[in-house]
Amino acid sequence: MSADRFVKGEWHQCRVPVADICVQPEGSIDCQILFGERFRVLESQQDWSFGQSERDGYCGYIEADLLGPCQSSTHRVISLSSHIYRQPDIKTRPAPLWYPFGARIAIDNEGDNFCQIVGGGFVPSMHLCHEESRPQDHLPLARLFLGVPYLWGGNGPLGIDCSGLVQMVLMMTGFSCPRDADLQWQWMTKKPSGEDVRTGDFVFWNDHVGIIDEKGGLIHANAHHMQVVREPLDEVCERISTQNESEFLGFAHPPKRPCHYTEATLPDV
Repeated sequence: MSADRFVKGEWHQCRVPVADICVQPEGSIDCQILFGERFRVLESQQDWSFGQSERDGYCGYIEADLLGPCQSSTHRVISLSSHIYRQPDIKTRPAPLWYPFGARIAIDNEGDNFCQIVGGGFVPSMHLCHEESRPQDHLPLARLFLGVPYLWGGNGPLGIDCSGLVQMVLMMTGFSCPRDADLQWQWMTKKPSGEDVRTGDFVFWNDHVGIIDEKGGLIHANAHHMQVVREPLDEVCERISTQNESEFLGFAHPPKRPCHYTEATLPDV
């Protein structure tokens, strides 16, 4: 690849629950990063930083004051969200900061009921999983998001879109799949026509994706309901075929081996 210059950039970390990655400063949302996730800053423009998300290589602009210095993490938040308590007591008033599903945090001491956060504060132990012992099944994680509002470009519990939901639940089980539905379709292993569809499989249209639940149900974030819902797959297929020209692509499942984006594999920009 030829270019005028390559920029290695500087790694920063999201220091708020959810930060928008925008197409341009003050522009529309393309994607989001979560507390503790890293973002490689390539260029600073007044109050905005242009760079690249470590999770999926997505490029865009983030408000600079939402980023801070990097800190290694030991755990991820496995509940839809979690409070940060000043003391290991559910009756104490939580701190203003909270953690979303997928947040990466550093834990000092693990207890039966609470874990102590590096730098202060406590989070319920049952809301966390260790970085090295993540869940194996993405479907129960998808069910956590039922009722979450639909948000184009969203990746968090305050708003999420169809491909964001797929990316987040697979991320928690060890995969780093692409952010967008068309790229997810290319990345996944396609199921041959006629092969039985199983619970946990993914179904794709050229601009939409959902997750197969038991008994022919589909869990998906969609603009029709403006939230994450579970509804019969045949009803979704009929609605999509009558309301727009979206093409049905088929069913798929993730590759056999989880794969991760790392600093070493992200291209210089």
